[in-house]
Amino acid sequence: MAALQGKIENELVLKLHVAPGKLTVQVVRAHNLEAKDDNGFSDPYVTLDFQKKSKKTKVIKKNLNPVWGEQFEFGFALNGSPLLFVKVWDHDVVGSNDFIGEECIDVT
Repeated sequence: MAALQGKIENELVLKLHVAPGKLTVQVVRAHNLEAKDDNGFSDPYVTLDFQKKSKKTKVIKKNLNPVWGEQFEFGFALNGSPLLFVKVWDHDVVGSNDFIGEECIDVT
C-alpha cells in the first residue's frame, strides 16, 4: 500500500509482484482522493513509470474512491533502476490534467 504525498488522508492500494525479469503491478483502488473539479469530484487515473516504460489506467469519472482492478506488466532489467513512479491525476477534457499525488517505490 502506498500513501500519496501531499495529503495524508489519501490512499492508493497497489499489489506488486517481482519475478526474474518481470514486474507485475496491480492498481487496485484509491480512497478519499482530493476533489479537483468544480462539481466536487475528480476523474482520476493512475500513471506508472518503470525503467523508461509508461502505463496508465482507465479514467474513472466523478469518483473520489475509484476502483480500477487493472494489472500491468513491465520487463525488469536487473541493471536498470528499481524505482516505480506512481502518479494519480484528475483527467480534464479542457485544459491540463490536474495532479493529485505521487509515490516512488523501490521494488527491490
